[in-house]
Amino acid sequence: MVWYDWILIAPIVLGVVMGYRMGLIKNVLYIVLVAITMIIGGLLSQMIVDAIGLELESDGLVTVIGYGILLIAGFLGVQLFSGVVQMIISKLTFGIGDKVNAVGGLASGLVLGFLVTTIIVNITARWTYTPDEEEDGRLEISEEAISKMFENSIKDTSREAADKILRESLMVGVVIDVKNLLGGQFLGIIPGEFSDTLDIADERRATD
Repeated sequence: MVWYDWILIAPIVLGVVMGYRMGLIKNVLYIVLVAITMIIGGLLSQMIVDAIGLELESDGLVTVIGYGILLIAGFLGVQLFSGVVQMIISKLTFGIGDKVNAVGGLASGLVLGFLVTTIIVNITARWTYTPDEEEDGRLEISEEAISKMFENSIKDTSREAADKILRESLMVGVVIDVKNLLGGQFLGIIPGEFSDTLDIADERRATD
């Protein structure tokens, strides 16, 4: 395990603890929020950054900022509406829903924590393996392109360090295994380019 693993484990532990405290209903809303963010974050990141007037050359940085803004807005929305939803369900189930809400919060908290961990790995891989642009303007995402990027760019020493961490991290391997088990793009939750960069991380881990 490397230090990055503890960063990836933290959301899972917090998810379980906070899941029990917040309950199933709020956690399900958060899970839906995170899943939607994972699906549309990569597609809308550039649009969001442009809308707030930021000029960024790095695709990885655009992704990080776009995800951050979407998550903050979504969490605020859940905070506003979860209480109302929980109150309605409690009245409809005559209080029985409160017990189910607390117990179900544990399982849903685990799922939520793992989704957050997956987002962190996605963002790290996307930033580390930002593809080069070929002369014809197409983006090349391949093991050869990544190796060439590392060789030709001295300033990318931070990306090389991140590449080493992704190859050595135990939790990154868990995220990749779950992605492969559930399907190439995590049942549609992981957008294409993010799935491609995770595939590159998987290939580079296999070479060690």
